[in-house]
Amino acid sequence: MDLVSKNKCLICNKKLEREDNSSIKRKWAKQHDFICRNDSKHFFAMRRMGETVVKLKFRIEDDDESNIFVQLNYDQSFTEIWKKDSNKIKIESFPSLDFSDIEKLKKKIKTYLVFY
Repeated sequence: MDLVSKNKCLICNKKLEREDNSSIKRKWAKQHDFICRNDSKHFFAMRRMGETVVKLKFRIEDDDESNIFVQLNYDQSFTEIWKKDSNKIKIESFPSLDFSDIEKLKKKIKTYLVFY
């Protein structure tokens, strides 16, 4: 998955916005955040250090209108999955995520929530 060259949201395929979180000019910073806020039913963000994605975080709405959160920490080699009122599940690997079918993606993530 080539996240950097696309610079698009993997959920809605729209262009990600670069977000600067500090008053310091971030163009000189080593890390940059790129975020999608195009739809209230999802959130997608990635943090890059140079050309490398170090974190990927997204939220998708479940069928019952609750939110499912996933954060892949490539720089620390683990994944976290959670729902709003539940504990975060820490997985010491990176699940294969296919964003081309969001319903299948939701089922896969919910399976982790049930069995971990």
